[in-house]
Amino acid sequence: MAFILVADDDNAVASLLKEFLEGKGHEVVVSFDGTSAVEAARRRRPDLMIMDVNMPGLKGPEAFKSLDEDFTRETPAIFISGLPPEQARKLTFLPLWSRGLLLRKPVDLAKLDAAIAEMLK
Repeated sequence: MAFILVADDDNAVASLLKEFLEGKGHEVVVSFDGTSAVEAARRRRPDLMIMDVNMPGLKGPEAFKSLDEDFTRETPAIFISGLPPEQARKLTFLPLWSRGLLLRKPVDLAKLDAAIAEMLK
């Protein structure tokens, strides 16, 4: 299966995602802020990143954009947010990037599972 990096400052959300993804056979590493997510991604390139949009400090989209261009062009990302969709979309730069998806919190795990399968094809 895939190596997935999850970044969310909410421990309950991060734990839920880790447990769900590992149950699907994926290898998962969790970061609780954008800076540690960037460090983890540089140590080992994930097949997919799932990142909270609005974390303290370096937000998910900012963390993703800070990685090099080859990385961001080749690595799909799912951004999750409890913000209103219009506000979250503005923060994620999704119209400019085709390998990204925005899902609303609380995350529908069936939708997440389908999105992961589609993005990892």
